[in-house]
Amino acid sequence: MASIVQRNKSYSVVYTIYDGEKKRQKWETYHSYEAALRRKEQLDLIQQHEKERAKYQEGTLGQFLEEYVELYGRVHWACSTYTSNEGLIRNYIIPFMGSMRLSEFTPKVIAALYGKLKSDPKISPSVMTNIHKQDTETCAQRCCGCAEWKRHPSSVPRRL
Repeated sequence: MASIVQRNKSYSVVYTIYDGEKKRQKWETYHSYEAALRRKEQLDLIQQHEKERAKYQEGTLGQFLEEYVELYGRVHWACSTYTSNEGLIRNYIIPFMGSMRLSEFTPKVIAALYGKLKSDPKISPSVMTNIHKQDTETCAQRCCGCAEWKRHPSSVPRRL
């Protein structure tokens, strides 16, 4: 949590940063109280986001997907889309990767999932496209929150 300290005619925002194992204080100086307050609020939001993200990293992919479908899917998906996506997640993604910890979830794991699903003769190309299009890429970006997913080759749908 950041704090504001007045020093003569300026205001400093003081917070703690971690460099590997080392912990140190960081001071940022601003000439107005309003600017220092904006920076403090920004740092508090970042810290809150990091705590929430750390909480999610402790869970499994199955838990995250269930919560994702409940919170995001119910609001943003039409009824038929919700039913379809929920079925894809329940039948294809959770059996393969549901018990995996979110911290282990990487583009390489998605590539392995595609390999397993491609080798299954019961899974049609349209099902593979739907799994990729809606579930894997979207959930991965929301779960991990990194731009790496957009650049990774597995994030580009391939025709089967």
